[in-house]
Parts: sequence; C-alpha cells; structure tokens
Amino acid sequence: MRVLHIATVVTPDGAYGGPVRVAVNLCSELAEHGWDARIAAGTWGFAAPPHSQDGVPLFLFHAWRMLPGRGFAATFSPKLLRSFGRLISRADLVHVHLGRDLVTLPFAALCRAARVPYVVQCHGMVVANDHPLTGILDRLVTQGVLRSARRVFWLTEREQVAMAELFGPDLAWQHLRNGVSLPEKQALPALSDEVLYMARLHPRKRPELLVDAAVTVGRRLGNMRLAVVGPDEGSAEDVQRAAASAGAGTTISVEGPLAPERTSARFLQAGLYVLPSIDEPFPMSALEAMSLGLPVIITDSCGLAPFVRGSDAGIVVDASVEQLEQALESLLRDPSRRSELGANARRLVEREFALGAVVDELEGIYRSILSGS
Repeated sequence: MRVLHIATVVTPDGAYGGPVRVAVNLCSELAEHGWDARIAAGTWGFAAPPHSQDGVPLFLFHAWRMLPGRGFAATFSPKLLRSFGRLISRADLVHVHLGRDLVTLPFAALCRAARVPYVVQCHGMVVANDHPLTGILDRLVTQGVLRSARRVFWLTEREQVAMAELFGPDLAWQHLRNGVSLPEKQALPALSDEVLYMARLHPRKRPELLVDAAVTVGRRLGNMRLAVVGPDEGSAEDVQRAAASAGAGTTISVEGPLAPERTSARFLQAGLYVLPSIDEPFPMSALEAMSLGLPVIITDSCGLAPFVRGSDAGIVVDASVEQLEQALESLLRDPSRRSELGANARRLVEREFALGAVVDELEGIYRSILSGS
C-alpha cells in the first residue's frame, strides 16, 4: 500500500515544528509495517534539499512566504502543486497535514477535484482566528476540503468542538493521538539542573515569559541555567532583552535553531523541559521530552495538561509568571522529585502515546478507506 503525506514546509532548523515531526514519525513507522510512505512539502534554507529524513523519502519543492511576517499561512510552492499528478500517481491515499496555507490547502482541494481519497490532520491549526480573510477562505475552500475528506483527524475535544462550530458537526471525524518512538537512552534529570526550552521563538509560545521567570528564580537560588533553543518567529529580540537582565549566578543561553536530528541529544543534556505556551494543542516537543524521561512544565491550556497532571509527569501551571516561577523553583530545589516525575513521564508515553500503537490504529483506518468501508 502507498500513502503520500503532505506538509507545508521542511526546513533545516525544523521551523514548522510539530506537523512535520508527526508526518515523519508516522511514515517511519508505517514503513516498518510494510507501507510505501512518503512526504511531499515545500522547502527553503537548504543548500541542497535532502531526499530523506529519518529514513522517510522526501519530495521537497522550493517554497517562499508571499507575505513576510504572516507566519506560515502565506507559504506558497507552485512547483509542488504543478507536480500533483506525478505525486499522486504513486499513492493509493493522501494524508494532508492541513493548515490554512497555500501548500496543503490547495493540494487537498486538488485531491477533492480529482476524487483522490484523502484524509486530513489539522494539528489544531484550522480553528477560528481574527484574520479578516479567514471566513472567506473557509467558505470558498476549507469547508469543501473538510467535507470531502474520508477522515478528519482531531487531537483534542477542544479542537473538534472548535472545528464543528465552524464547519458543522457532520464531518468524518476520527480521533487520532500524536505518538512518539520510545528511545532506549534516557535522561538523568536528577543529575542536571539545566532548564530547557526548545520550540519556535514565537509570541504564542511565550519564551520571553520563561526568561523573565528564570531571572527571578535565579536571584532566589543564586544558580540558574536556562537554554533557549529554536528558530526566531518574532520573539528572539524580546528573549535577548530579557536575558540581558540576568544577574550573577544566572546563565541564560540563547542557542538558536537546531536541526531535527539533533534534538534528542539536546534533550538528554537537560534536567527539565518547559513550554509556557498557551492554547498549545498537543506539543510534540513535550512528548519527545517525556519519552526521554524528562519532567515537563506546561500550561493548563495545553492539550497534554490532563495527561501530565493525571500521571504526575510534571507540573501544570496557569498562564501567570508567578506559577511558572513557583514550579521552576520547586523542581530545581528537588533533584529526586525531577527524577520521579521524569520516570512517570516515560511511563505515560509508553502507556498512551507509543508510536507503534498509534500507527496500528492509523493503518486500520487507511485499510478501511481503501477497501471502501
């Protein structure tokens, strides 16, 4: 069986984050199950675009942002769209990691027009927002694409409710969790007091709030190490400005982006992973950290919050800097507690988010669609 995954953009620094990581994980595991699984996407930033990632074949086409400063919504890849016929000629089914962008949305529309069976996975990206063109785009394209999809995968009930309010309740809904592999090597959180942030430096993810909290905690403890890793998406200047206020004994390093294949090794250096973003649907970075045995601090609007809280796999805080400071200080003062939470985090991933179990479910869905069920 042959499946083609479509993602918006693949870059050297992994700037598009979770959707690409999910696509690579799924395709890698599907290959283990005997599927011919490939990814097609836009790209920029490579001297020579790679032909694979983690063993997954990549078909990458030059892309650019038509409107700088608008995130990834204005990403456009005409060559990828012109290659539609060639790409789907080697696919029995298309899996679109759908956003309101000019790569995945028109590709899904082409699948609809050509009556190619396709599923969509939106990663929390197709919900209401305040952009004036969103309503027009949804009426003209998004609604039709979703209604013709053989499955519309949702991550959290919050995402499903939000999409149902926009597009109606009668889509071909299907719950599908994100999954991660279970690496043998594990972090040793009791032996490291480094706090790690590894995600896009974007206002919604609030890295500058974490830096502010670290500066305050550093003044109390007299010894604080924070590493901020990730590509700039609008917050790097604020992060640098906040880091400059760190006092003696507090070290805040802003390390820039890191290639996806190097992230696991970077997690292993830390004792704690923190993602202070709000309205985060289901962060792959937090899942990967937990799979390596790291405790996490996330906010209560994160889709993983009920799992982390229920499994004692980290600390769930509200949106305030005060609770973030308290959580940081409590874990930095208690190495054994970090170790306990990290072990719980690993067990949570083994129980709920093991990639093999997710792909077993996905494979069943694919086969059901292709058999006409």
